[in-house]
Formats: sequence, C-alpha cells, structure tokens
Amino acid sequence: MLKQISATFGSEEVLTKIVEQNPNRQFKFLQTTPQDTQLQLLDISGEPTIFKTPIEYQVLGHAGNNEFNGLFHFEFLKLDVDNQKVWQSAVNHDVLNNTLPEGMLSAYLLENKLHTNENVLLTTWISTNNLANWTDSLAFQNISMFNDGQSHYYQQNYSIVK
Repeated sequence: MLKQISATFGSEEVLTKIVEQNPNRQFKFLQTTPQDTQLQLLDISGEPTIFKTPIEYQVLGHAGNNEFNGLFHFEFLKLDVDNQKVWQSAVNHDVLNNTLPEGMLSAYLLENKLHTNENVLLTTWISTNNLANWTDSLAFQNISMFNDGQSHYYQQNYSIVK
C-alpha cells in the first residue's frame, strides 16, 4: 500500500521541468477544474519527496484502485485532536470500509506530515455527476459534519493535465 503522497504547486514550466528531470517517479500533473487556474504535481511513487516546497501527506487509509485516474476531489480540514479522531473514524467507517459509491474509483485518507491537524480526503471519480450524487447522499452527510468555517474546510477538484 502507498504510504505517502507528496504535492507541490507551480507554473506549468516549473512542474514540467520537475517531471522531465525525474523520469523514475510516478507523477500526476493536475489542474483545478473547472477554472484551470492552479497547477499541482502529485508524486505518488511513495518515495521521499524531491520537491523544494513540498506538502507531504501520510496515507492513513485507502480503498479502491491505485490508478489515480479521473476527477480528483480533495476535501481539506483542520481539526483539533478530538474532532480529528471523530472525523477519521467516520471516513474509515463510511468510505474506506464500505463498498465505494457508484463512480468512485478510489479514496485516500491523508494527514499532513508537518501539520498533523490538517487532514485530506482525496477521492477519484469517473465523472462530476458521480461526485455530485455522493455529496448529496446520506453516506456523505456522515463525514461532512465538520465541513464548516470553524474547521477551515474547503474542497477543490482537479483533472489530469498530462
């Protein structure tokens, strides 16, 4: 199982250069969608980061395939220790240990290695319609209890550039 994922942001020129200089790495080059204003490079090789300004995540749990295809949906939260345990338990119960919802390809529960109060649920999807159906479902309501301003919650969708 993949134990870590590293991310960095930058211009297309800078991120392309990183990919070209490290052909032995497994990268996913992503852009925000639908705006396509921000570029992100994910290193999914599981190796120590090579990025100069990385965001490193420990993989706490995973379900589904390891293909990293489709639409990438990130849910970011900053939680205190008690709420973090409640949220991670809900994600494990309602996402990782269940049959994946229709159209969900994979799910990763991530924790920022430097700021351990920062959590991410990364899911990959066949389509935005599948994602929308899930976010409207009862199963999603169980894990969205902290999706508010107090938890510094935000979400972002990305699609693969290269």
